[in-house]
Amino acid sequence: MFDRPADLAAIHAAFASSVTYQRPGLATIASCPAVRSDPIADDFTGAGRTTRKILFEIREADLVALGDQPRNADLITHAGTDYSVINVEYRGDVAAFSLTCERA
Repeated sequence: MFDRPADLAAIHAAFASSVTYQRPGLATIASCPAVRSDPIADDFTGAGRTTRKILFEIREADLVALGDQPRNADLITHAGTDYSVINVEYRGDVAAFSLTCERA
């Protein structure tokens, strides 16, 4: 049987890197573990073009200092690059947020 939050903890232990999570003008989490991925996005640009989307998966427990759930326009800094959150999806099955981002 799967223990999804425990499975996610194992994935984060293996693949997460440290990001800075910031709610402009409010709170900053200086060292927040997140798993970054860039899967192929839905093709809306026509045949022969590939677009990618940037996702950060962050466990709900790692965002407690924020005092609220993530919002659009929050900022994530990863490896010297700033990203702006453009879509927030809560994954209750693993108690984590999947955040779609674009370069800020």
